[in-house]
Amino acid sequence: MRTTMLHRLRVSLVLGLLAFVVLALTGCFGGRPGSPRALFRASMLEGVIPFTVGFDGSLSFDPDGKIVSYNWDFGDDAIGSGVMVSHTFEDNGAFLVQLTVIDEHGNSHSSPLVVHALNPLPTAAFSHSREDVDFVIVREAITFDASESTDDEPIEIYTWDFGDGRTATGDKVTHRFKAKEGRTRRIVTVTLTVTDNDGGEASTYKEIEVVGGLPCNRPSEGGNS
Repeated sequence: MRTTMLHRLRVSLVLGLLAFVVLALTGCFGGRPGSPRALFRASMLEGVIPFTVGFDGSLSFDPDGKIVSYNWDFGDDAIGSGVMVSHTFEDNGAFLVQLTVIDEHGNSHSSPLVVHALNPLPTAAFSHSREDVDFVIVREAITFDASESTDDEPIEIYTWDFGDGRTATGDKVTHRFKAKEGRTRRIVTVTLTVTDNDGGEASTYKEIEVVGGLPCNRPSEGGNS
């Protein structure tokens, strides 16, 4: 009697395991037999905005009928329909793209995919009021202008490092290079860093020769360069 019960238990366990394997292979957990399956691929999953992605839902199938509707949600309040579609992402962010297929019996299935739309970095550029000559003179007022910098949105922050221990902010600034004891000619590196409204940064620099020393018997005016 005990042997028979153990045999039946083993048979039940084997049948249960086989059923689990079949369900796993067919992907029928939680779904009705014969319902369609939404499958699709994207031409690219990441790009700098604005960029266009092609989506292909032809991999979708219905085991006992045919798919009659392909509906797309691009995750940015835009929608589409059809087996193959394309969509242009204008804003940066991570967007959940979803395809929903419906068969002739009204059964449906959805499948998601994430597309990453990246913020384009700004371009940093500047000029200064003494670019017509090869050098600037100590204590001379030099105007630095970053209006040549560009971005797809307004640039929010302009940060200057004049290479002499001093900094400034603003798209247009004025700076005077101080004299350095024992040095009548030196090279300083002026760096501009711009930051856009999404936190993207870009930098550029120019090397400038500063000419002029301290008057006789006058201590250093400070500065690190």
